Amino acid sequence: GRAFEFFDKVLKLDPMNTYAANGIARALAERGALEDARSFFTQIRESASSNPLLVVNLAHVTLEIGQVDNAIALYEFAIKKMLSLPEYHGEIVGTYLCTARAHYTLGKSVKDLTKMRRSIDYVSKALQLRPSEEGLWFDLALCQQQFAQVVLDLQDNDKHRTSAVVHQALEYLSNARETFLWLVNLPRKPGGDAGSYTSVTPPYDRRLAQEREKHGEVIKNKLLRRKQEQDEKEKRELREQAEKQARREANEAEKRRREHEEMELRKKRDEELQKQRQQLQAQIQADFASEEPDYANPPPSRKRGQIPDDEYESSEGEQGSRRAGKKRKRKPVPKRQRKTTSDSQESRTSARGGVAADEDMPDSQI
Repeated sequence: GRAFEFFDKVLKLDPMNTYAANGIARALAERGALEDARSFFTQIRESASSNPLLVVNLAHVTLEIGQVDNAIALYEFAIKKMLSLPEYHGEIVGTYLCTARAHYTLGKSVKDLTKMRRSIDYVSKALQLRPSEEGLWFDLALCQQQFAQVVLDLQDNDKHRTSAVVHQALEYLSNARETFLWLVNLPRKPGGDAGSYTSVTPPYDRRLAQEREKHGEVIKNKLLRRKQEQDEKEKRELREQAEKQARREANEAEKRRREHEEMELRKKRDEELQKQRQQLQAQIQADFASEEPDYANPPPSRKRGQIPDDEYESSEGEQGSRRAGKKRKRKPVPKRQRKTTSDSQESRTSARGGVAADEDMPDSQI
């Protein structure tokens, strides 16, 4: 309460004092007024964006109100700021652990293996900077064991649960067991229990480390059975896929064979049709050539009015046939011609009659 009043007095004297605003926001968060604290931190961040600690405090409050994804984004933004500012390098390890805790919380609740891996990565980064911190080793073993637990909790039909993932979980579980055993058997320090010295992580509990080691054995036995089931399932799926592939390839081969046969048959028909067309064209050309006159050997020329021998022979044959046959009928004469003919005959008869009459006439009349 007194700290809140002190920060409030400072802000009244200096409204732009970011440290006082940060203190009020932290006090509000401790009282449970998380939304008010978040509003304060947001305002401070906008006015003093160069201070990554203010972003970290905003991420703390955001994580407390349940917005884990937003908190992770804020933590990672603060880490980038700290890496670029040497004066904040001492705060990076703690921020790594806060980020790992946010990933751990979300990955455990939603069974997200990617979040669990990220939590392991951030604790590993903190260990690279401070490898002598036993509390960091405990956190790493806890994240690795929880990864194996999440894999074990996945459903059988979950696409993320593969033999490779189960194998990775067994490796993490083995590393976590060795770490827990090492922490349990770690010699006590003069000041008391292991991890009782001042550090960036709270002291770990030997009893909790021992319980975690035993729990790891239970998870391991279940994972081994799950691995066997998963291996058999994947082998069965691979066998089914191979059978489907073989059937598909056989169908494609049969389809190609039929297409080849049809193509060969079509080609053969086309060749036969082409051959028939060529034969027909050759026959037409031969017939046309036989009908054309032989200009190289023309027939012998004859004089005008001369009858060829063959025609002469044919005419004689026709005359002989006429003589041997019946008398040929006379062609009918047109009427006009017939009348003229009769007149000429009458004139000839009258002339003859006249002469006869003259002959019969008496001499006296002569």
